[in-house]
Amino acid sequence: MKPAIFSAFRQKIFPWGKILLRKGFSALFLLVFSPLLLVIDIFSPNPPEQACASQLRPRVKLLYAYLLFLAIASAAAIILYCSSTQEARRLETVLGSFFRSSEVRSNLSQEVVGVVHKYAVRFDLNPHLVLAMIQVESGFNPHARSPKGARGLMQVTPLVWRHYNPRSACNGRHAPGAIHGEDCIFAVEANIRTGMRLLRDLIDYFQGETGAAIEAYNAGLTNVDLERIRPKYQETRDYLQRIGTVLAPAAHEETEESFRSAAGLRRAFHILALGTLGLWFLLVIWVIRHLPRHPLS
Repeated sequence: MKPAIFSAFRQKIFPWGKILLRKGFSALFLLVFSPLLLVIDIFSPNPPEQACASQLRPRVKLLYAYLLFLAIASAAAIILYCSSTQEARRLETVLGSFFRSSEVRSNLSQEVVGVVHKYAVRFDLNPHLVLAMIQVESGFNPHARSPKGARGLMQVTPLVWRHYNPRSACNGRHAPGAIHGEDCIFAVEANIRTGMRLLRDLIDYFQGETGAAIEAYNAGLTNVDLERIRPKYQETRDYLQRIGTVLAPAAHEETEESFRSAAGLRRAFHILALGTLGLWFLLVIWVIRHLPRHPLS
């Protein structure tokens, strides 16, 4: 009895299983490689007007597969966007703990947190490090001025301001109170953005040596030409220690994990979003290429 059942299975069911498996692999292959196949079809030498029914059917299958691929890519981009937004909110919450752990009390805290988070992801900087630098540099006073002329939350010098903001109406040399709106060396976002750009460039210049970059930042630049930077280590020898003292309560794994996750998700979203736009552009070209051309009468 059992041999008969097995024989019937082999003769009737097994062939159908092989067919379904083969069709499944074929459909998966068509889906995965549909963008490449669409490009090949765009440059196909056969004009669409001369295509017969047997040639149109594969193109219809290719179009369906490509549309499914495009839908999956678009859905993935949306998911990444939502995930990056959620992670950004989590990072802002974590950054908010900095003001409690370091006993900073300022009405600017929420604004500063938002700006630091925004540019920390953009410039790939540790947000807690930037917040610690702001506390040590200016004590979170947006109108702070140093004897050397540095201004604002991150103590940006006028030369650095002009270097990174060449089109600004603000020359960076005025006292607090001058009205320049958001385009001013004392403006919270503009000052933090400029300081963080400088810090990023210094870290790159010192090949990832964050300590040397921070000391160079604190020493003050009399020339924005990085080749001529000579940090005054004798005068700034205690600066890193002060930064470390402020940073220590906030430097925990949750911050690093949240920051790296937010930065990674943001980069992945940008890459996938650009790729999805490219896929849509490719689809438009394919449709134009295969539109029937009717001569004008």
